[in-house]
Amino acid sequence: MAGERKAQGTPPAVTPVQEVLCRLVADSLFPGGDNQPLPPDTDWNAVLTESQLQGVTAIAFANCKGGTLPPPVASRIRPLLGRAMQRNARIHAQHTHLHTLLTEGARQAGGEAIPYCILKGSASAFYYPQPLLRTMGDVDFLVSRSDIRRAAGLLTADGFVFRGGDREVEEKDLDGRYDLVFDKPGTILEMHVEPSGIPEGPVGARIREMLADMIPTATCASGELGTFMNPDRMHHGLVLLMHMVHHLQAGGFGLRHLCDWAVYAHALTEGQVEEEIQPACASVGLWHLAEIVTLTAVRHIGLPRPAWLGVCGREAEEVADALFLDILAGGNLGQKDGERVHEGLFISTGHTPGKQKSRLRQGFETLNRMTYSRWPLTEKVKLLLPAGWVCVLTTRLCQTLTGRRRAVHVLRAYAGSRGRQELYDSLRLYQAEEPEKGDRNNQQKSRSNKRKREGKR
Repeated sequence: MAGERKAQGTPPAVTPVQEVLCRLVADSLFPGGDNQPLPPDTDWNAVLTESQLQGVTAIAFANCKGGTLPPPVASRIRPLLGRAMQRNARIHAQHTHLHTLLTEGARQAGGEAIPYCILKGSASAFYYPQPLLRTMGDVDFLVSRSDIRRAAGLLTADGFVFRGGDREVEEKDLDGRYDLVFDKPGTILEMHVEPSGIPEGPVGARIREMLADMIPTATCASGELGTFMNPDRMHHGLVLLMHMVHHLQAGGFGLRHLCDWAVYAHALTEGQVEEEIQPACASVGLWHLAEIVTLTAVRHIGLPRPAWLGVCGREAEEVADALFLDILAGGNLGQKDGERVHEGLFISTGHTPGKQKSRLRQGFETLNRMTYSRWPLTEKVKLLLPAGWVCVLTTRLCQTLTGRRRAVHVLRAYAGSRGRQELYDSLRLYQAEEPEKGDRNNQQKSRSNKRKREGKR
């Protein structure tokens, strides 16, 4: 039902503390939906701790339901909120500084402005009713591969240091990497040539086709957040979904990223979904995830049910509830449970329909990827793989013994991965049929016509 606001139900494993936190989050993101008072015996210190583990402290407490907190709790929360808001404002300002460097700075250096767009960060905060409440991290931005050297030169001239060493950035620096990191005190910039998490195979190739016009279709957003290049809604949704899948395979993505999706989904119109977002996501096997995550937000953090949301029924609700429990269990990027990262060694988040990988096989494939990353020659000369395995495992063991890494309890991680794998299989991640050539051409033509209508080219 469109306009539905109150959470639909609470899974049995959700604690009273987590239930209170979700009601606070719902009242901040979608006010007016729940007028019931909070339990008088609420353990507010526990709610605060949970909000920190989920990365939603500012969202939960800036507009605290009921108006007042117990004085000891309020005195503890006020400085935390102040620091969080200051940090968020500072990182939004860093987005604006990056924009100035890549536009005015590039022109002053004698060239043209460097086209780019933001990934998450201010682009996600853009959809919040109070953008400063969104917990901010590093500044991630996308540039074309042909612009990386020029962009890197502008950053280093501004005092940023390339973590790859005291030298110029080269094309080979991007081989096998998701990003190039530049930093100076108080600021971390991550430059990408494509968003992280793109899967291998035909689906990955299709995603790259859709992302090819992500920078040209971005628009300049300017307001209380500052100024930055904001991706259009189709591309932003695709990035959010891939980011979720990427972190599901590790420790999880937490309540903060569910909030990101909820406010984004709330901004979508039926026309946008029907004409562009649903066809794009369905073509790469992410539409079912989009609907389940939306249903999760409807049931548990107060998102009014969008008119475009088609999934319903007891089975879908059970999957949404199971996903919600998984989100709460991991916390923000797996912060609540370090063992979940090790479970991810045995979890696959994308496979051909009807050809699920065994968790043991996935474990070996993960070991192979670790070996390829450390010794690229092993990917070309497979006979060297067993030696690479020994080296990787020996290195890990030494790091564990010296306290630099958490010990991996292999059998426990393997057993723990079973339930998560079954849940993620039910999301049908990246399971998409190959589109007909005409359908793909029609999608590209639709995006081209959209750009012409909006005057972006």
